[in-house]
Amino acid sequence: MNKFPDEFRHIYTLSPEWLQKFVDEIGFRLVGEKIYFPDELASGTGYFTEISSDVSVLVIDSVVNTSVRFTRLPSDEDFWIIYYDLSDSFSKHIINNVNHKIGYKSKLNFAIVDDNISSTYVSTVGERAFTIRLFIRKSYLKTFFNNNEFET
Repeated sequence: MNKFPDEFRHIYTLSPEWLQKFVDEIGFRLVGEKIYFPDELASGTGYFTEISSDVSVLVIDSVVNTSVRFTRLPSDEDFWIIYYDLSDSFSKHIINNVNHKIGYKSKLNFAIVDDNISSTYVSTVGERAFTIRLFIRKSYLKTFFNNNEFET
């Protein structure tokens, strides 16, 4: 019997506090900044680090063993999530009820998503998933643009 839920709802934050829910509810193990997945769920590892208070990065390299929908809910922070997916096969992201196939073989392996919008990630069981997710605070990103170049 599968001990993992069909859907796991969570948030991301710029700091590592979001990882605790994964530890408490589905058995992730943290060693420093390295993330170990339960063997029944996936083989491989992840890595999360705060580059600064405005920028963080999550890298995942795994082979998924059990199908779980990871639904990211909006957080109280205001940042962009920049996804770069180099997975061996397609994975699916659902944003505003629209399915997007992404991965190395797709035309779309890069996306920018507002953390204020919920999204769902569905990977392919038995296939390698490799993804980089960059979290950037919106106010920090705006400092790189003139006021008239960036909408508020």
